[in-house]
Amino acid sequence: MSAWRERVVAGLGGPLRAQEARQVMAQAGAMLTSVLGRYGPPALFVAQWIGLLTLSWMQYRHFALTVDFAYYHQAWSLIARGVLNPHLLIDGPPFYKNHLELLLWVLAPLYWLWPHSFWLLALQDSAVVGTGWIAWTWIRHRLTERVGALALRRFLILAGLFMVLADPWMVEAITFDFHFEDIAAFFLMAAAWSFVRERNRLGFLFAFLVASTGNVSMTYLVALGASCIWLERGRRLRGWSLVLLGMGGFLLASHLGVHLGANVSPGPSHPSSTAAHAAPAGGAQLLLGIITHPGVLWSHLWPHRLNIYANLAPEGIIGALTPWGLPIAGLLAVENNLAASVNFSLPGFQSFPMYGFILVGSMEAITRLARWRQRLGVGLTVALLANVFGWAIVWIPHVVPSAFVDGVSAQGARQLQRLRRMIPPSAEVVASQGILGRFAGRRAVDVFLSSIPIVRRRVYFIVSPYQGIDTASAAQELGRVAFLSRLPGIRRLGSRADIWAFAWTPPPGMHTLTVGTPRKVPAWTLATQVGTRILTGPYPDWHMATGSQAPGYVVQQAYWRLPDGRYQAKVRLADTGPAQLQIWNATAGVLLEQSTLPATNGVETVTVPVVIHRQYPRHLYGGVGWFRYQPTPPATTHDQFEVRVYTPGNEIVNVYALSLNPVRP
Repeated sequence: MSAWRERVVAGLGGPLRAQEARQVMAQAGAMLTSVLGRYGPPALFVAQWIGLLTLSWMQYRHFALTVDFAYYHQAWSLIARGVLNPHLLIDGPPFYKNHLELLLWVLAPLYWLWPHSFWLLALQDSAVVGTGWIAWTWIRHRLTERVGALALRRFLILAGLFMVLADPWMVEAITFDFHFEDIAAFFLMAAAWSFVRERNRLGFLFAFLVASTGNVSMTYLVALGASCIWLERGRRLRGWSLVLLGMGGFLLASHLGVHLGANVSPGPSHPSSTAAHAAPAGGAQLLLGIITHPGVLWSHLWPHRLNIYANLAPEGIIGALTPWGLPIAGLLAVENNLAASVNFSLPGFQSFPMYGFILVGSMEAITRLARWRQRLGVGLTVALLANVFGWAIVWIPHVVPSAFVDGVSAQGARQLQRLRRMIPPSAEVVASQGILGRFAGRRAVDVFLSSIPIVRRRVYFIVSPYQGIDTASAAQELGRVAFLSRLPGIRRLGSRADIWAFAWTPPPGMHTLTVGTPRKVPAWTLATQVGTRILTGPYPDWHMATGSQAPGYVVQQAYWRLPDGRYQAKVRLADTGPAQLQIWNATAGVLLEQSTLPATNGVETVTVPVVIHRQYPRHLYGGVGWFRYQPTPPATTHDQFEVRVYTPGNEIVNVYALSLNPVRP
């Protein structure tokens, strides 16, 4: 007690009362410590859960849910309404062949309580927080058993709590739609913790729940079984049972036409490829290829070494070398880095099942070191705390604001919500893949393809050229708008916030619509600063006209991705005075060409030559220093080029179409 407190309590009644005051203060401190120790961590996990739910609700309200979410949303709602064998979208295979995710049938009754697909995101958030809670409970239990010094034990428990809560990949795991890997991770961690506490029946119940989340998750049981065999040399039956359950389920799913190899593309250098094999690798063939071609396997893992490191680093890395961390980390390193998409090597839902085990393994290693050399254990703990803090500082501010909106503006979200309420449940909906997710609670829903099946008497099209994550280019999306606008009997429902919607009654007997893409981009589909869309009269007369005398861009955001070479920018327009045709490198924000367009005699086509001789490097955020990974390279290395038409004001400018085409030799 400090000197001033001694004087205060002494002045209140002498040495006897001072001693009583010390006892009261000590009891109060012990009580406060007990309350914080008992209720503080649960409060922090509840706060994390509320935070993740809030982020998911923002994502849900912004319609930032893609075709991946649409698969689960549609199947979940159809199963709840009695369609027990739903298909992927309209003409896709049965949903069970997606990954044999049988748990979705069990979750379907939630639709009866509240028919909103936010259920799926809420369950995913709960699984992520639950995985962290089990990991920390496991860590606390181990430390309580093995560390006798009270101060050291409390320090290590708080360190483990911080490492679990500050891990940025816990947030990253829920940023992209809905996936069963996050829920499988919770069941897997619960099964492992049950086995640690010798609750075998509960452990195998959770193991079967892991298997119910899909054939990918079945492989996690093999890793869990390997950990049990490693740790329980006198009781290996439990571990071998888990291995057989995982392997048997995976091979059975492969036999049923459901296989992990759907994401693995064999080729001359792939472990599963043979001279006669050209289809995606099945489960047995993939395993055989890995065993017989270990060198080829290594050649696939080495290019992704930075991403493998990034997946392990926030959890302490050393945990990946322990009996609990090595099997699952090794398994996921192989599975994710053999996938055809580089995205699977990045931190996120596909690697989430290993994060909890690596955290547990790291704290187990620290505990052993602290019991042997306390100062070394404390020093390593401080280093790991600084490490996870660095990852959190670098990545959480980047993950949270960008991933949960995915380029869908507030105005775009309001327009999509208005359309969702307007479209009747019996209608067919075809939408851009970046905003399809929340429209999928119906039997007839599909994404834009070159050929669209027509299965309803009323079809609604929603095209989003600039909003959301989309694999199609802006030019392709604008071409779809132009194509749909010319369909006989089509009715436009508006184009607010650059989101176009159409309602169409197909002619009797039509079963397929082939979507064409015009070579020119109609000007009236583009964004504008001072223009007004004129959509009256015959279709060729539709155009963008200046709606005021103010200066600004009549049309903009006409994008193409192009390599170096010679091109011709063409614009069909009519103007009463000088306007400007501008060609920009939109990737770098560099003006390449600017030509003055004199007054025209009616509607004319003006051609301006353009030479592209430089591609600018694109900055892809991958973190800083030690806290980084290799981001996914863009689908094309070509820069994005934009054609704009500018008016200085006080002129009438009517723009009909634009194009940017290569000059053929």
